[in-house]
Amino acid sequence: DGSGFPLSAVEGIGESIHETLLRLFIHDVAMCFNDSVPLLDIINSRGGSPHQIWDRKTMQDSTCLRANVNGAVQGTRRLAFLGNYLSDMSNLAHLHRIGFVVKGVVSNNTYRNQAVNGGHTKLHGPLFTSTGVDGTPGGTGSVSELALLSDNLYVGGPNTGNILVHLGPTNAQRDERVRDVIFERNWFRSGAGTLLPLLIEGDNITIRNNLCDTTGAPGPTCINVRRQGAEPPHSDIRIYHNVGYNASPVSFTFIGLLADVSNVIVQNNLASAPFGSGQILGINGATNVTPQGNLFTGVPGFAGTMFPGVQFGAAADFIAGAGRDAGLTFGPIPTVPPGPPVFEDFFGTLRPINGITDIGAAER
Repeated sequence: DGSGFPLSAVEGIGESIHETLLRLFIHDVAMCFNDSVPLLDIINSRGGSPHQIWDRKTMQDSTCLRANVNGAVQGTRRLAFLGNYLSDMSNLAHLHRIGFVVKGVVSNNTYRNQAVNGGHTKLHGPLFTSTGVDGTPGGTGSVSELALLSDNLYVGGPNTGNILVHLGPTNAQRDERVRDVIFERNWFRSGAGTLLPLLIEGDNITIRNNLCDTTGAPGPTCINVRRQGAEPPHSDIRIYHNVGYNASPVSFTFIGLLADVSNVIVQNNLASAPFGSGQILGINGATNVTPQGNLFTGVPGFAGTMFPGVQFGAAADFIAGAGRDAGLTFGPIPTVPPGPPVFEDFFGTLRPINGITDIGAAER
């Protein structure tokens, strides 16, 4: 309980490795966890033996509520952030900010109700030209890479200006690079303040088997891929077997590909806007884009009961197919081309069933 004590609950004050934080309950502090790269820079500036970047950090099954700066701020090699619950940031910034990682897993966490202009998960690299600890995890020119973000629940809140998950630089003036990330089996439920669930500003990114509901949000797009500014143009983006839904009377674009992005494959995705209009893919400046086997439908009842006791939208499944499960007819189902490396669906069911691969995130 940090009420009236505006400091971090757990904060690194020097180099450490092999650290596990398990089943903590923290609330009303400045930050729940603070192992940030800039913190090491400050410590090193005071003299003495230089501290190197943190390594092998695990945070698991912990709760962080009502932090008034950030929930968790991390910069480490070999990170595991598993099964945590972060909610109700009251003031600034993000529920979870990762400023440097090489080989990281962020999985089975729940994020809710971020601060104004904040987000749920912010992953970026160190400043590419820095020569301090901020740039020397692997020498000047370091990047954040080899990360898996999977099986997380992102629930947007009423606070405005929110991008729920952002893989990319802090702002247009900083060259903070991200590459080689898999983003899979995550579930987005936008809130009244959600501008965008997922923003990608990196390279070699795979986005697969995710669910995204932007109903009621001011931003009707699920995924945007772009270059922000100081970092180089981006390439090699793969977007496979995702599902998007919006039940508001709006124009819904599931995926937006913007300028300075190239070599993109958008394959076997499924989206619906039963009370509005829209499209799977909006291309505004991106080049060398290959869309295959995608479907946009306006059939009501597309999104519904996904888990026991959880209901949103109408009572149907995230599937496509004439007369299947809910008896819905979606119209012509595109032929699923071979090749995407997606061997399971959102629920862990092996693909394909009966020799036929379904589009979208659910295999039936």
